[in-house]
Amino acid sequence: MERIVQLKLLRKHLINSGYVSEIVEAICDYEENPDYIAEFIRTRDQKSDGRRRTILPKCPSCNQDIYEDI
Repeated sequence: MERIVQLKLLRKHLINSGYVSEIVEAICDYEENPDYIAEFIRTRDQKSDGRRRTILPKCPSCNQDIYEDI
């Protein structure tokens, strides 16, 4: 878990330090597709990665768990 936190902090630091274009270029180079980021955003725009149960109480009328998009 600590490694994940460190990677998130590193990404945040790089973005805040102005390295966005270098990150995009590195991802596109890795994927061997210069339009990878644009295509990824276009295909994922307004789409959910699925749903997960929340900690909210169950619906009082139907007694089902409450879910949210992820």
